[in-house]
Amino acid sequence: MERKGDTSVWLLLGLMLSVTAGCGHLVYPSGPYNGRVVDADAGKPIVGAAVVAIWVRERPAVAEVVEGDWDVYETLSDANGEFTIPHRTHFTLFGWILEPKLVVYYPSYAPYRIADLQPEVRVTVPLKHLTTREERVWKADRPIGTLMVPADQIPNLTRLIDQERRQLGLEPLGPSRPKQ
Repeated sequence: MERKGDTSVWLLLGLMLSVTAGCGHLVYPSGPYNGRVVDADAGKPIVGAAVVAIWVRERPAVAEVVEGDWDVYETLSDANGEFTIPHRTHFTLFGWILEPKLVVYYPSYAPYRIADLQPEVRVTVPLKHLTTREERVWKADRPIGTLMVPADQIPNLTRLIDQERRQLGLEPLGPSRPKQ
C-alpha cells in the first residue's frame, strides 16, 4: 500500500528531472580571453577598437535548439592594440552556456567576428582597412552578432559606429535604436 506522501515525492522528483532535462551543468566558467587588434596589412596595433564578447545560452526545445544572448562584456583595445576579457562565471538551470563569440569594430575597418574563442589562447584580430566610401557605408551598421544586444550594453561600439556614420554623412544609430 502506497502512502499519500510518497506520491508527492515522486511527482516532485519527476518534475525536477523534466525541467532539468538537457542541462549540461549549472555553472559555466569562462575565460579569461586575451588578444591584440592589428591592421591586417601593416600589422600595426589599432588603439581604441571596440571588443565585444557575447555569451549565448542554448536550450532544448521541441525538435530544435533555441539560442538567446545571455551575457555581454565590452572593452577597448589599449595603446598596444591589446585587450582582455576577464574570467566570468555564468549560471543557468536550463540549457547550456557556450564560449563567447567575439566581435571587434573600429571605424573605416571591416568588423571581425570570432565564433570559436578559446580561453587563455591569445588571439590576433587582423582588421581589414576599407578603402572606398561604398565599403565603409556598407559596414557602417551594427556588426552581425551584435544586432540583438541592447545598445546600452555596448556603448563603445555604438559610439564608434556613430562616429563612422557621421564621417560618412549618415545619420547616427544612437543608443535609442530598437532591437532587431
